[in-house]
Amino acid sequence: MSAAAESQMRELRGFPEIEVRPDDSRIREENREPGKRAYGGSQKWFSRHWARLAGCASVSASNLAAFFRIGVEPDRMEGDVPVYRLETWLKLQKDMYRRMRPGIKGFPHVSTYLERFQHYAGEHGWSLQPETICGWTSAEEPWQFVRRAIEEGQPLALLVLGHTAPEIDEDTWHWMTITGWGENPARILLSNYGNRQVMDADILLRPDPRNEVRLIRLNPCRTAGEASERTSDKAG
Repeated sequence: MSAAAESQMRELRGFPEIEVRPDDSRIREENREPGKRAYGGSQKWFSRHWARLAGCASVSASNLAAFFRIGVEPDRMEGDVPVYRLETWLKLQKDMYRRMRPGIKGFPHVSTYLERFQHYAGEHGWSLQPETICGWTSAEEPWQFVRRAIEEGQPLALLVLGHTAPEIDEDTWHWMTITGWGENPARILLSNYGNRQVMDADILLRPDPRNEVRLIRLNPCRTAGEASERTSDKAG
């Protein structure tokens, strides 16, 4: 991404990064620069073949849990960036995988995702007030949904079941995490397989009955009588 494009990107602060080594025999890593931390988790780090193929829901859930600090804390902070050792992160991912174990068709149901995440959050003194949208007839609706969430300091879970755009073909039947947006042109910033990825918002959010795209915002809050910390100061 060019410096000019980057300057127009509205990105959440405080998204988790994970220390990984490309030569680490415990994970499956490809083409990562030495010393470069992962941006969120990756299903490629699971040891079992099926988990590496279909464990994307648990990765997205891990990203959201780590961002909101629901049941997990970073190993250290570098400025406003929470940094996790691989061991810490894999423990979280494996826990989420046990809760969101994919079936023969993966894990394609938003309702089940939210049910399992709510159970996890409840165990750690949190509750969810989720918002979801799908089946829009205008790209403006999901675009504003994304912008509002990021402006209010919340990442979103993104599920793409099917899409007509060839550019998105490799990311269908797949969960990702939205962490920012940009304008001129409209773009969506994602965590995908532990990498920063930018998608054309006009393509991703294009209204079409054949484009099966879901957007999920958790709106978590503590249940112990404390006021919800909306993390609105995490948007940079």
